[in-house]
Amino acid sequence: MMELTSHLDLVIFPGIFPLISARNADFIHNEVPGITVPKTVRDQLWRFDNVNDQRKVAMEITAQLIEDISSVVDGIYLVSPLNKWEIASQFVKQIRDAGWKGSGKVSRMEQT
Repeated sequence: MMELTSHLDLVIFPGIFPLISARNADFIHNEVPGITVPKTVRDQLWRFDNVNDQRKVAMEITAQLIEDISSVVDGIYLVSPLNKWEIASQFVKQIRDAGWKGSGKVSRMEQT
């Protein structure tokens, strides 16, 4: 996404929707137009019978995704899954604790 929009003089904020279970991942994948949950992620969640175990793995996947994109984006918007605000709050804390600096595009745009 960032490569495809790099020619635009815009700050792009990708949306992150933390999954909460394998069933949730399947629903999002099959029923929400425009959203694809990779089969590898869905399969990883379905390895666990217990929903709490699925949620733990889903949170780990989301935390890793946030870490992986932190140097190429200047922000994200978190979608709270099913009004579970504590999940979004957990990732806000992760971002703040990491001292997120972003790609630097915002500061470059302010200089022009």
